[in-house]
Amino acid sequence: MTERPEAWDTALCLAEQARDGDTAARDQLHDAVQRLCGDPELLSYRDPGQTVAHLTGLLDDLGEPEIAQSLLRQCVSRLTAKGTDGGSPRAALNHIAVALAERGQLPAAQRVSSTAATLGRPSSRADFTDLTITFANLAAVELGLDDPETAARSAERAAGFLRMSPVDGRPEALLELRLRVVSLLTAAARARNDHAKADAHLDDLGDIARALVAELGAEHPKSLSALVTLALAECESATAAGDRERSERAVDVLLIAAQKAAAFAGRRHPLAVSALASLAAAEGLVAAGSGDGERLTRARALMAARVRAESRPAVRHAAVPAPRTFSLLGPVRARRDDRTVALASDRERLLLAKLLLNAGRVVPTDELMRAAWGDDFQVSPLRLLLFHMARLQRDLGPDVLVNEPSGYLIRLTPGSLDLHEARELVERSRRAQGSEQARELLNQALALWTGDPLAGLPGPYAREQRALLRAWHVDLVEARLELDLELGRDHDELITELADRVAGNPQSQRLLELLLATLDREAASDEAPDRYAGARRVLADALGVAPSASLRDLARRIHEEETP
Repeated sequence: MTERPEAWDTALCLAEQARDGDTAARDQLHDAVQRLCGDPELLSYRDPGQTVAHLTGLLDDLGEPEIAQSLLRQCVSRLTAKGTDGGSPRAALNHIAVALAERGQLPAAQRVSSTAATLGRPSSRADFTDLTITFANLAAVELGLDDPETAARSAERAAGFLRMSPVDGRPEALLELRLRVVSLLTAAARARNDHAKADAHLDDLGDIARALVAELGAEHPKSLSALVTLALAECESATAAGDRERSERAVDVLLIAAQKAAAFAGRRHPLAVSALASLAAAEGLVAAGSGDGERLTRARALMAARVRAESRPAVRHAAVPAPRTFSLLGPVRARRDDRTVALASDRERLLLAKLLLNAGRVVPTDELMRAAWGDDFQVSPLRLLLFHMARLQRDLGPDVLVNEPSGYLIRLTPGSLDLHEARELVERSRRAQGSEQARELLNQALALWTGDPLAGLPGPYAREQRALLRAWHVDLVEARLELDLELGRDHDELITELADRVAGNPQSQRLLELLLATLDREAASDEAPDRYAGARRVLADALGVAPSASLRDLARRIHEEETP
């Protein structure tokens, strides 16, 4: 069977209609995808990669990532078992991984490539080529996910399998694969700031480029692609060495290659998109090295154009500005038009968190890089920064994420960020001065927490902001519990909650003080001395401090009441 099963066409049609606002189609979509997953001919046609990526991308756009992941798991399971009419399971998985990566679904592409990498030992020379492609795909995705250490290992494995791949057949195909592997080795070394190792690959890239030109001609797309790869590597090398003149020459070469690629293949062709991205990266590198703000602005514009060119068709929106909502009091999330915006990596979530925590202020480029990469960064993160910011701008809208000469500005409407809403509720609670309304407002603020703030984000900036937000949360809990005690909440319920809070926050002397005061009021003070003694040990062991004066006074008073 070589034609695509009808179940695919049905699910795709319903997903596209749902994306365009058809609620009836959306209601039918779940059942259609379930039927598709159960179809015995799910992947019994040649090269299903683009179809899988298209439908999973539409499902992500609709805010249905669970259904998308269920479909993807089913596809990977089937391919692992039997492959497709188009070839081996590993080759089919490679096609799907590339299609997913091209659509920006990097975590999914990583899972698919990782599965392909584990499909047993190679049994023929052709298997070594498939394995080369698998590990090259993994390295590319890992670089996109800002994991250069793992990417370097994957690129090295790709190079090892490439040495065992057959050399017969089309020589340009082997040259093209060599170009990809060597460029990944170079990019991974540069991302790790190992500039000497990256420079060592320049001669090899030059040899491959010259061989492709000799084989195919200077105007062939593959020759142009090699020229783009070589020129960007040259620009990165020159920038790391501080050679401005050499960097400028590389940018000029990239500009010519990008113009030729667009004229030859059209601006949305992968070759033209790649050339545009390389030109944007080179402009950004030169700008960062020279402090040229105008050049950095041009680099941002080029990267934004690249992201637009490689994007799937935009979802149609109503003329009314689309609502956006953001979350920091838990996992960092963004929603637009009632759909979750797919944030590709922790780095992208970190950048969004930095912008949201500084909403209304222009955040300079170096501040964004420091938040996402830490203090130990050089020029290399700039290309990734420009790419991530261009993706965020595409997904959130240029009216929300705005380019400014010195950095980026995020504009929020009232009530669109949970942190701002919580602060407003707390301020209203303070104005209510200890009333039932004040307690209700604090409860509403606390209900906005959906987990640990900035959950799962790595790095010193995230840790610092997480600690501040955690401390604020404890303060709010203490204030609300204090109101509970003052306003006469049922003491049994209050004691239970306070005991749980104390167990979870043993360093909070205020929580323990509230617990002891509640026990005292409830005439259950026979438990208080034991709780006080236990808390004192925790404070001494964990913090090296003694209980506060107010806590000691309360414990003394309870002890005196207990003493005949």
